[in-house]
Amino acid sequence: MDLTEFVLGGTAAAIAGILTNPLEVAKTRMQLQGELAGRGQYQVHYKTVLHAFYNIGKNEGILALQKGLVPAASIKKLMGVSVLLAQSLPVESLDVLEQLSAARFTW
Repeated sequence: MDLTEFVLGGTAAAIAGILTNPLEVAKTRMQLQGELAGRGQYQVHYKTVLHAFYNIGKNEGILALQKGLVPAASIKKLMGVSVLLAQSLPVESLDVLEQLSAARFTW
């Protein structure tokens, strides 16, 4: 793999994470509202995703929409490195792994 492709792929993943993180924040908050209260006994804070964006930005500041970005980026980085390592394994080692898994699961 060329270094340029590696850098471009990492940059694209970082930009995608930054752009989609506010959606994850709004989704998680909508899913968890009233989670600890009984059915019908909780206040609905967020009615739609846009309503969640507005309320979070108004009450907590616009940067609150990026809460959890560092852990999410860390997970994406770990997944990217593991994919890169898996792709760089020689084909012979994959054949050995396949033989081991086939031998383990034969009765």
